Amino acid sequence: MKSLYLQVVSSFLGAVLISLVFAFFVSSALFETHALNRVDEQLREASQTVIHLYQAHPNENVQTYIRNLDDLNFHAMLYQENEKIAQSNSTEWRISDAVVQSVLRGDEYKGEYISNQYILGVPFQAKGVRYALFISPDYRIYMKDFHMRLFVVLFMILVVGSILFFITTRYLIKPIQALTSATKKLARGDFRILLETNRRDELGDLTVSFNRMAHELGQLDHLRQQFVANVSHEIQSPLTSIHGFTQALKSGIITDPAEQRRVLSIIESESKRLSKLSKDLLHLATLDVDKPSFCPSWYDVDEQLRRVIVALEPQWQQKKQTLAFTGRSAHVFADSEKLEQVWVNLITNAIKYTPDAGQIHITVKESSSRIQVCISDSGIGIEEKHLPFLFDRFYKIDHFYVKGRDGSGLGLAITQKIVHLHKGSIEVMSKKDEGTTFVVDLPKSERDD
Repeated sequence: MKSLYLQVVSSFLGAVLISLVFAFFVSSALFETHALNRVDEQLREASQTVIHLYQAHPNENVQTYIRNLDDLNFHAMLYQENEKIAQSNSTEWRISDAVVQSVLRGDEYKGEYISNQYILGVPFQAKGVRYALFISPDYRIYMKDFHMRLFVVLFMILVVGSILFFITTRYLIKPIQALTSATKKLARGDFRILLETNRRDELGDLTVSFNRMAHELGQLDHLRQQFVANVSHEIQSPLTSIHGFTQALKSGIITDPAEQRRVLSIIESESKRLSKLSKDLLHLATLDVDKPSFCPSWYDVDEQLRRVIVALEPQWQQKKQTLAFTGRSAHVFADSEKLEQVWVNLITNAIKYTPDAGQIHITVKESSSRIQVCISDSGIGIEEKHLPFLFDRFYKIDHFYVKGRDGSGLGLAITQKIVHLHKGSIEVMSKKDEGTTFVVDLPKSERDD
């Protein structure tokens, strides 16, 4: 039974058959109980009719009255004193002497099954002689007819219900079959899948979720391909330069010592670029795992920012930039090493993309549960169309490709990853030629998030 369709149908048929058998016996029992009440009334009417006729016409043969009851689906026996004087043709049951004597004494007898027959015994007198009339319905014919009709009704319910269930089950199974087929395509790498559905039930929700998953997997696969292409490009460019200049030095084309030193400087620079790229890729890989290393502790974030500013002083002093810091002591429960890289990346970018004699302002704001760090500069700014993609890996803006401003395009991606690891958020606001502001919002601790 590997097919869900067959499993559902078989389960339904099994449940229906068990229910029908149970309903058949329960209905028969209820009908029999109800029929006994009706039979008791009919027996009394039939017995009173026989007694009345016999009393009115005592000279008639009593056997005639008794036998005529067979045509009315009744069986009867008539006792005079201790002797049975008449009975219907099809009567096969026997009555004990004790019961006969009890009825002859004037007691009424009823409600006992003898040979699966319901018996009513009534006493009467005619011409001073005591009689005992025992009468029983031939209700088996009614039960047989009832069973036949009940069987036909239940069988029709089974047939019609099964046909309708087969149709509705196909309607239920069809989207599952479509999902199975789509899953196989998805496993083969085909993400261009869109299942149509008008259902509003759980299967409809499942189909919508599958479409969303396929779309997101397609985007993820596209990003993966783009990531591989970007990594290949970023690696190939410095390798090509290193290889070209190395061949030039090796072949003796460059003989001037000054030119040789310049070429060696380029090779050294490209080597550092490759080293930084590999380091950034490794760092991203460690942050992308399900549970990256995270060692939080309480410390002063404002003091950490001051240390970073001092460490980067040669860079902003060389460009004669003004760097201002505003803030007071602010404690945070975080991984200091990782957050330090966030501040280094953001402040280094501010220095790099701010012209000489420009201004950089760093502000720390604190609330009861959160800390906000703003890093603003008066640099070249970013066009609005680039802002949504600024944190994408290897994303670079065309006018940033100038001497001294080249990078791997991974710095902001790493920064965002670290901030999200701390359950915080990072936003950027910028206008071209007016400067850029990065806002990092962090909870003081995980308990406050």
